[in-house]
Amino acid sequence: MPWPASPPDLPLRPPPVASWWSLVFAGVILGVQWTLGSGTTGHFVRPGYAAGDWWLLFSAQWVHLNAWHAGKNAVAMAVLPLAFRALVPVRWQWGALLGGHIGVAWVLALDLRCMYYAGASGALHGLLAGNIAYFLCITQGNLRMVGTGWVLLLGLVLKLLLQRASGSVEQAIYYPAHEAGALGGIVMVLLVHRFTRHQSA
Repeated sequence: MPWPASPPDLPLRPPPVASWWSLVFAGVILGVQWTLGSGTTGHFVRPGYAAGDWWLLFSAQWVHLNAWHAGKNAVAMAVLPLAFRALVPVRWQWGALLGGHIGVAWVLALDLRCMYYAGASGALHGLLAGNIAYFLCITQGNLRMVGTGWVLLLGLVLKLLLQRASGSVEQAIYYPAHEAGALGGIVMVLLVHRFTRHQSA
């Protein structure tokens, strides 16, 4: 099925699932935090990963340091999909989130300087960046909508640059996960976009 080329082709009312799936994911984040508390179960720890616990690359993205940390990310998980629900189909938002998870796992595995990680913020950057990438793809030919998409993308890039500049001050946050997650979300959406267009040609 070819992608729509302009906003009039977008669905005027998103399916009901688009309204609640993000709330389920947010509930999972809070439920995991309530169950595990502030312990380190599931957190990425370099020695554990080096010993063969590869699943820490992904489990670490669903656990958090404390209730405040989990609450912030749960709110973002609930709000982001709802904000884009009229523009980005649910399956593409899932793809963007998956790409974010893969991007974070990739940087955790390769960056030997990262000894510890926990949190969903990197994957959430993938969700946001992937949604923006999809938004840019489907608004080709509409200068106003394309302009809005580029403003969102540039805003995200500026946020990542400012975080990197402040990284030496706030060491508690592993900012490369945000960057890798955003890149993973964009790459996943663009790859699926390319495959979908090839299949429909």
